[in-house]
Amino acid sequence: MMDQGPYRDIDSVSSKWRKLNSTVNRFCEEYNKLYTSDRRSGWNDEDVFKRALEKYKDNHGSNFPHVRAWMVLKNDPKWAPIPNEVAMAKRQKTSETGSLSAGGSDARCHINLNDDADFDEDEYNVREPERPPGRDKTKKERAKGKGKERVDPNMVEFMEHLKVYNDISAQKSKAKERAVEEKSRASDEKLKEKVRLSNEKIRISDEKIRLKEWEIMMMNVENEPEPKRSMLKKLQNDIMKKHQII
Repeated sequence: MMDQGPYRDIDSVSSKWRKLNSTVNRFCEEYNKLYTSDRRSGWNDEDVFKRALEKYKDNHGSNFPHVRAWMVLKNDPKWAPIPNEVAMAKRQKTSETGSLSAGGSDARCHINLNDDADFDEDEYNVREPERPPGRDKTKKERAKGKGKERVDPNMVEFMEHLKVYNDISAQKSKAKERAVEEKSRASDEKLKEKVRLSNEKIRISDEKIRLKEWEIMMMNVENEPEPKRSMLKKLQNDIMKKHQII
């Protein structure tokens, strides 16, 4: 999905996930703290993100390496920021009287501590998002038949992306196979042509040799002086033996 290297199944990346998960959790500590309680006046989410990157580098001595993975994980309840209940409640209450801006600025904020008696906890209660069950717990619940099937929209989207990725990978594999077959076929044709030419050269060479042998056999060696006559006779004798004439 992230176009980084070949496709790998869950088992092959489990060790990578443990390391990535630990690093993302450390970054979330910096980001979520800034997002919920240390957010400065006028900051937007991009400002919080940039400051979190700086704090991570200061505290851990290196840049945060898994920004793209964090972008995927940050909206899941396990990694999402948990709002500060008191801060959120007072902001909501005082914003109604104009003492605090809707953007969350705490500059020149005037809060009467005696107003706490009128504070309605039920009205401003901010509940912590439900954490998803761990892997081992989920396996046990399924084994006992007590686990309830839940359709996670993120997982559905992930599976759709995975299906598209697998389809594209399959198409690429088929294209590569066809390319290899075409290359092999072209190589075979080229090899056959080389063999044909080589055989043709051998045939022509054999024809030339037989023609020369015929010329030697038709010579009247008796009129030739020595030692040429003896050599020609020997050649004629060897040629006859070669062709099993004698």
